[in-house]
Amino acid sequence: MRTALLLIALAAASSPALSQAPAPAPGNVKAVPAGPPVKVDLGPGASRDWPPAFDVTKPEKTPLSPGMYVFRFPVAGIPRTWGVYVPRRFNPEGGPPLGAVVVLHDTGSSGKDFLALGKWREAAEQRPFVIIAPDAAPDASGKPGAFTKSDSPANVDELARHNVMLVRRIFELLGTRGNVDPNKLYVAGHGTGGRMAAILGFELSGMVAGVGSVGGPISVDAKLPHPVALALVHGRKDTVFPLSGGKTPVEPLWRDWAGQLGCSTKIATFPGIPGLLAQSATDCVSGSEAALFVVDDTGHGWPTTFDTAGTILDLFLRRPLLPRAPHKGVITFK
Repeated sequence: MRTALLLIALAAASSPALSQAPAPAPGNVKAVPAGPPVKVDLGPGASRDWPPAFDVTKPEKTPLSPGMYVFRFPVAGIPRTWGVYVPRRFNPEGGPPLGAVVVLHDTGSSGKDFLALGKWREAAEQRPFVIIAPDAAPDASGKPGAFTKSDSPANVDELARHNVMLVRRIFELLGTRGNVDPNKLYVAGHGTGGRMAAILGFELSGMVAGVGSVGGPISVDAKLPHPVALALVHGRKDTVFPLSGGKTPVEPLWRDWAGQLGCSTKIATFPGIPGLLAQSATDCVSGSEAALFVVDDTGHGWPTTFDTAGTILDLFLRRPLLPRAPHKGVITFK
């Protein structure tokens, strides 16, 4: 098994009506069916339990070969823990670089539990990604709390700012490996973790290439400095963050994000999975994409009628970091 030195590196670092588009071109958005349970060999060291944590503030050699690892470092004086799942295809000393996805749990969960709930490890074994699952900072009970209480990138709370620091540092640490592609860094999350993921799309625009938010809508009341792709998944029966109404109705959020990407008003609707409405704006001047998946039989919980993690990762595969600024003329959907 190859090992390598993991170093701390703080580098740096009015509108026409919608029309239905024809059937999707090859390579456009596609929801992956859940299908029957499939046993995936998670490779060496992929325990369902957290292994002992490496303190990355110490100058020691830490292995980052295929398997499951846990790291720890302080952010704003608070110890933070994050798990890393490295798929079997990862080669620390060469070979094609992999993308990296930070996945953020909902309030009351943990990084460990979210890895299992979302089946992120299984999805990563079928796609070229390293998966990173941090715990939110502990609440008064000592357990992981919420990543943010904010619903807007224009009004970011202190919790979110600390998590921006955390995710930036995680990506910078992974960047010292040399075989993680800096143009394929992404964030995804569920509930308040999904809101935090969307906020990171604004705060780390230019570093983060795409965002996946499941049951975690935010207001798009800030400007994206750089194109960031979006996969927005929401349960039609969600009562925590309702699909329609409230402060953050989901469809307008998706359309506003697509407008910032300079997408046309042609929205493609994709059939294929019963009980799932899949729509995407892919005709975008910026070269990016914004997709919406509405799941009929799901509330605020993690959707299980299709492969949610796999669908998000597939969109990420299509959308690496873009080298140019976003389209200046924002299209407003109504």
